[in-house]
Amino acid sequence: MTPKLRLVKHRHRCTHCLFRRFFVNVGLNCDEIDQTGQTTTTNIGPYHPGEYLYRAGDPCNALYVVHAGTVKTETVTYDGDLHISGFYLAGDLFGADGIHQRRFATDAMAIEKTWVCELTFDNWATLANDYPDLQSQLISELGRVIANKEHEALSTHHHLLTQRLMGFLADLLYRVRERQGLQTNEIELTMTKTDIARYLGATPESISRTLAKLEKAGYIVNTKRRIRILKDYSSLDVAI
Repeated sequence: MTPKLRLVKHRHRCTHCLFRRFFVNVGLNCDEIDQTGQTTTTNIGPYHPGEYLYRAGDPCNALYVVHAGTVKTETVTYDGDLHISGFYLAGDLFGADGIHQRRFATDAMAIEKTWVCELTFDNWATLANDYPDLQSQLISELGRVIANKEHEALSTHHHLLTQRLMGFLADLLYRVRERQGLQTNEIELTMTKTDIARYLGATPESISRTLAKLEKAGYIVNTKRRIRILKDYSSLDVAI
């Protein structure tokens, strides 16, 4: 991580934090979790929009969870195009692409003012020695990440843009509800249409047209950077 950035001075009980959920699942109580968090994880920030958290090729010795804000990961394809490989909201784990070779395969960039929670592999090994069930928690989460990536790849190749975009919005809404504990039908798009297009394999113009189609068909309400979802993704008519 970039050494010039200051640590967050005030710690909070982050109920949406993935690491915290791991600790809960192995039986730690709130006080034990706070003590464990203070000795094994580090809150780092703020990262400002456009600032890199790490670059492709940098050594990887930790995993990260978004504390607040949004992070995107991106890479340059063989033909020179920029591809967005993921968006990470509060509570989301990222950095797993660096585990295999201990070097990150993508760039990670803040797209709004962002803080992250860092758990080094050395600290994780110490924790896992004390709480062996933590290993199965991490393996399960990494398996979920891999399964999601495979689903995204399949969707990009076989689904129409209306399906891909509506699925993307539905996934954002699910993560806001699940990770942040919010009962809402509204999401804020912290990413640009250009970034969404690069993520979905489309153009910004086609994203704008498809949003307009979805709104006209009554699936969403699009107000600047906020989207309200009116219908469930499963009801999507692919003919629109």
